Amino acid sequence: MKRKFLPLILSVLLLTPFTIFAQVQPDSTQAVQVAIPTITISDSELENENESHDLSGLLQSSSDVFVSTANFTFSPSRFRIRGYDSENHSVHINGLPVNDVETGRAYWSSWGGLNDAVRNKEVNDGVSMSDFSFGGVGGSTNIIARASEYRTGTRLTYSVSNRSYRNRVMLTHSTGMNDKGWAFTYSGSRRWSEEGYVAGTFYDAWSYFFSAEKKINSAHSLGFTVFGAPTKRGKQGVVTQEVLDYAGTNYYNPYWGYQNGEKRNAAVSNFHQPMALFTHYWKINEKSKLTSSAGYSFGRGGSTALNWDNTGDPRPDYYRYLPSYWSEPMDDEDLAYQSYYTNLWTGDEAPQLNWDAMYNANYKNLYTIENVDGTANNLTGYRSIYMIEDRRNDVTKTMISSVYNSNPNEKMAIVGGVNAVLFKGRNFKTVSDLLGGDFWLDIDKFAEMDANNPAVMDNNLDVPNHAVYEDDVFGYDYTTNVNKYEGFGQVSYSLKKFDLFLGIDLSQTQFWYTGNMQNGKFPDDSYGDSEKQSFFNYGLKTGILYKITGRNFISINGAYLNRAPFIRNAYISPRTRDHIVSGLESETIISGDANYIYRGPLVKARLTGFYTEFNDRVWARSFYHDELATFVNYMMTDVDVIHGGGELGVEVKASQTITIQAAASKADYYYNSRPKVTIARDNDSEILAENRTVFFKGYKLGGMPHTAISGGLKYNSPKFWFAGINANLFSDIYVEPNPERRTLEALEGIYPDDPQWDLILEQEKLPDYFTLDIYGYKSWKVKKYFIGLYVAVGNILNKTDIRTGGFEQLRFSTSYARLHTEGIDKFPSKYFYMFGRTYFVNINFSF
Repeated sequence: MKRKFLPLILSVLLLTPFTIFAQVQPDSTQAVQVAIPTITISDSELENENESHDLSGLLQSSSDVFVSTANFTFSPSRFRIRGYDSENHSVHINGLPVNDVETGRAYWSSWGGLNDAVRNKEVNDGVSMSDFSFGGVGGSTNIIARASEYRTGTRLTYSVSNRSYRNRVMLTHSTGMNDKGWAFTYSGSRRWSEEGYVAGTFYDAWSYFFSAEKKINSAHSLGFTVFGAPTKRGKQGVVTQEVLDYAGTNYYNPYWGYQNGEKRNAAVSNFHQPMALFTHYWKINEKSKLTSSAGYSFGRGGSTALNWDNTGDPRPDYYRYLPSYWSEPMDDEDLAYQSYYTNLWTGDEAPQLNWDAMYNANYKNLYTIENVDGTANNLTGYRSIYMIEDRRNDVTKTMISSVYNSNPNEKMAIVGGVNAVLFKGRNFKTVSDLLGGDFWLDIDKFAEMDANNPAVMDNNLDVPNHAVYEDDVFGYDYTTNVNKYEGFGQVSYSLKKFDLFLGIDLSQTQFWYTGNMQNGKFPDDSYGDSEKQSFFNYGLKTGILYKITGRNFISINGAYLNRAPFIRNAYISPRTRDHIVSGLESETIISGDANYIYRGPLVKARLTGFYTEFNDRVWARSFYHDELATFVNYMMTDVDVIHGGGELGVEVKASQTITIQAAASKADYYYNSRPKVTIARDNDSEILAENRTVFFKGYKLGGMPHTAISGGLKYNSPKFWFAGINANLFSDIYVEPNPERRTLEALEGIYPDDPQWDLILEQEKLPDYFTLDIYGYKSWKVKKYFIGLYVAVGNILNKTDIRTGGFEQLRFSTSYARLHTEGIDKFPSKYFYMFGRTYFVNINFSF
């Protein structure tokens, strides 16, 4: 594998044994820290069809002008700093690691609505010194949930918006440490909307938080914290441009329809995974401390979805229901369909889910379940052919950590720690709503009947021809088990002209699959524990800060680490069997950056160049294959990706009241290998393709801008208010490519001079776009009370045609005949659009 920057990275690692570790200050005796934000998933990402992993929401703002701009201004564009996903930033609470071990990601929804309660944080940016963890190439964050460290008092907040939710109420109260050595903090919130910005969506969320601390003596304190955020919300679907054009809006949502005169959404997310943790704070002496925590998290996650059997697809945007599908009619019947669907989509209103039709179909479907020998089993009723299922992902997680911090002298800092996570995630489906029917027959509608073995149709061999009712488990039921143990150490040393840092991390990850339901297609590979997979991993990070003067600094940082594959990508088809992906191995990450920082009384600036390689990734997707009439599992291994580019942030204090800000990121994120693909049926053991080569090298990562520029002007009044405006430009935005279109098989029968050749291989680049945002804040003090009012308006030009990203559908016809009759647009790309003009108003009252 060619790595053109590898010699440079290795040189950095070998020649610069330490890295920066403290915040920049004008004093030359202080070090500089390059700012990269804490990253997690926010409300806007959760609205995507597949629980999008794009990361525009940020957990932590920063004084660094580039980071703060990316946090507040770039987020609606789906921008990600340095292109990183959230698994590259470790998140902790009182030292406990809380990233999801199945995917590596940090989910903001776990503590959504608790803004005041999670406000206290330790943030370590990028490859830098951390007081509580080794961190990732994107850095680390520790949320401090210690009752005695919250500001004493009460804060009441009300917010109104036209985004995901319309209203928010939040109350937080902290007692401070009383005379008996107790401190308490309480917080709770409510967020809701009957309908969000997108039709058919709703938001119904509560949040709660309680923290108590008992000071035993001057050296020891004990803390207890519990929090949760039960949330239900109606989701938005992602559709093709043809659907949006016919619907007359770029925010069409196919997930809802009218039932009894009210909008009902078929895709409802329901999440509640509370966490409880105990912490022991031990101040060993004036220079050393030990913080140890133990935590437990449990609860439900999941989302409802439509299911149907032996009947038509109920989704209004199904590709066979679109006029384009019938654009080349072959006979009179095709002409009739073409006319019908054209009239349907060009009517006064775009079609939505037809709940009445689904209920009526179930009412008419009288059915008798037969035994294996063909005789009736005395169960006759209305068998639902349409239903709502709840796709669950319930978890239990036990966590422990212990972190030692010591400052032997003014120049040295030592950090060491251990942590462990024991995780179980149960994945299963339940019947949510039979839509008027009496039962659902739990058989695999995609499995082919074998006269010699009818059991292949059964999802659960323990109950053949299983009739299931509301709240019953059906379809699949398996548990993912992950045990991870980690130890790390770091040391930093400060000299007159240099600050140095070195860190090491060692970890052991073990995971396995436990089938809770014996599947008729794989009776020997679907029930009980699978073989355990074990991975030993390590990481090194290092760097140096050179203090040119008290205002000018140069830093160089480097990291080399590997990590175990995430269990979510490790199994070919966990719904039916425990078969592992072939060639599964640890991912390797090489990262480096070089920075120039200036801190003056009137100007602050940072210029950064960065380069990161992610090698040997696993890429796993499942999708429905029309020609095979089944779901297939598409697994890519040896996926290499490069992230490289530059960042610039400048803040100029033009006067006592005027501040000028500018931020820019110019980067290139692209695939750097030719991965190997395995394609397997979901409902039998046939391998459709193995070691198929994907010619992916050079294709861009999609779904986010690679270039983002912002310029802002802010007025700070001496009368306790400020206002500002930002102008933003985004470009180099690509649609995420479908790997199957970049294979030799996709080009079979097509020659390079055929127009279809370029149409299949080219990657769509989306148009550049420009936005304007304004914001303002005013505060008042009335006796002992404080009142604050914040107003922000995004996309004030109300542009509703901005594509922020998209993806090519994995469904793709490789047939030469089909390519010529239907073209490559049988399954065209789907797109995400930025909301038009949005507002957020927040008023708080504290005392």
